[in-house]
Amino acid sequence: MDTIAKSPVMLYTEQTPNPEALKYVTNRMLYRGIADFKEKDLAAEWSPLANSLMELPYVKSVYFNNNYVTIMKEFNYEWSDIMLR
Repeated sequence: MDTIAKSPVMLYTEQTPNPEALKYVTNRMLYRGIADFKEKDLAAEWSPLANSLMELPYVKSVYFNNNYVTIMKEFNYEWSDIMLR
């Protein structure tokens, strides 16, 4: 039986001009195309990943573009606290 070597998933963050948003970039396709989810119902209908992220209390919206996702947080949370979770 042949074994298939899997490449590791790389993930890093990038700052955005908006201090309430953080961009997560990966070497994998997350969503084909562009999608902007600002409502939980819409996220639940179209994207399991967006739905899971929108369930977190500090996530206000989720924006996908191919290999990255930008998460907009609620203003009463700090990124330093979120990143420790």
